[in-house]
Amino acid sequence: MNNNQFKEQHMERKENIIQCLVDGENFLKKYGYSVEAEQIAKQRQNLENGEFSIAVIGEFSAGKSTFLNALMCERILPSFSNETTATINFLYHKDKAENGESGCVHYKDGTTKPLETADFKTISRYVSTNSDSVDVAKSVEHLDLYLDSRFLEGNVTLVDTPRLHHMK
Repeated sequence: MNNNQFKEQHMERKENIIQCLVDGENFLKKYGYSVEAEQIAKQRQNLENGEFSIAVIGEFSAGKSTFLNALMCERILPSFSNETTATINFLYHKDKAENGESGCVHYKDGTTKPLETADFKTISRYVSTNSDSVDVAKSVEHLDLYLDSRFLEGNVTLVDTPRLHHMK
């Protein structure tokens, strides 16, 4: 099978999945599940736009942030056992920044703050449990970072998550 045949198969399967999502959205809307329909719609839009998210999930001190730092070829995220990630961090390609910013802090009160610099010191202030200027766990919802990395090209988003909680 040649490359064009693979592409055709991929596009056909993608269209079938999109149609299933549209059918699911319509079904949910019909029976009053508007929140769930919106969630399905967002997933459909991501698929249509070629968005691809990879979440890095694991236990406390499993090396999630260290792994992402290695992929980015620089230390941007706190990654030592005494610097625990307290927020969800979304790593996007720099082309996704609307105004050329290096990042954006999203607070739990709904406000945002653009970051002109996405260096280790600045990022640590908004994601680390050891932040000396912000009570991260109580005030920061998530952080968007816009980085120049080949791993983030093609609508790929990497997601750095806080530790998993044990299920009882």
